[in-house]
Amino acid sequence: MQNVLEYIVFLFFVGLTRLLGWKGTRKLALFLGDFFYRIVPIRREVVLKNLRTAFPEKSEEEIKKIAHETYRGFALTFLEAFLIPSMSREDILSKFQVVNGELLKELDESGKGGILLTAHIGNWELGAVATGLLTKDGVHVLTKPQRNPYVTRWFDNMRASKGNTVISVAEGTRGLINALQSGKIIGIVGDQRAPRENERVLVFNQPTPLYFGTASIALKTGAPVLLVLIGRKSDGSYEIMFKKFEYSDLIGKEKAGVLFNQRYMNEVEKFIRRYPEQWFWMHDIWKY
Repeated sequence: MQNVLEYIVFLFFVGLTRLLGWKGTRKLALFLGDFFYRIVPIRREVVLKNLRTAFPEKSEEEIKKIAHETYRGFALTFLEAFLIPSMSREDILSKFQVVNGELLKELDESGKGGILLTAHIGNWELGAVATGLLTKDGVHVLTKPQRNPYVTRWFDNMRASKGNTVISVAEGTRGLINALQSGKIIGIVGDQRAPRENERVLVFNQPTPLYFGTASIALKTGAPVLLVLIGRKSDGSYEIMFKKFEYSDLIGKEKAGVLFNQRYMNEVEKFIRRYPEQWFWMHDIWKY
């Protein structure tokens, strides 16, 4: 019953965003961000702790300002996702300034498949859909189920609504490798905290356990990898940047997976420093 009630509320906000449209949804997101930061501060202490750890050089006033904007940005990311099924291809792509788009085009036209490696920054949901629209056959995106199965189904349908294909984590590495071997482009978000026992890399100078699935697939297959990083601009549009991720020099080295992840997080960290309020700081990445 709880899942059903939650889903009804969820669908209410889906319908509300469609009534409000893009600009109205932005205003609603700012209101909700303020509400959850000031009135119902879910995970606010986690956000503040993470920001103080990442940016010890910043004043408490700066930290709190970034934290506040983080809530606004997350609300915007969440609500904009509700609009995706009702948006046209032209509507979605008009929201993006593409940087180094020729790299994606080259990968797509090769027909040999490849890996798009991104992070929880900007609007990763809208970015995944936009990236898929820039390819011939869409992107096979790895997804993790939500606690509520109805919400999971809605998000998976949304992600597939513009041509992408969903690969659940239940299919694991095998599903991703099968797609690669079929010449498909796969998309993975790789910046989540892994279990305590995983090997660690430095993230903002903090030893942090990460998952090694992407590194393992890349090192095993030799597939080309593009970093895809998305930043929200002040006018509400987005920058989506593609960058070649070089890792061939790591193949065969001891702890190649650790070196791969460290190189990846170095790039992600540089991008976060450009858009510090847009990373998913609500994730307790330094829990242990």
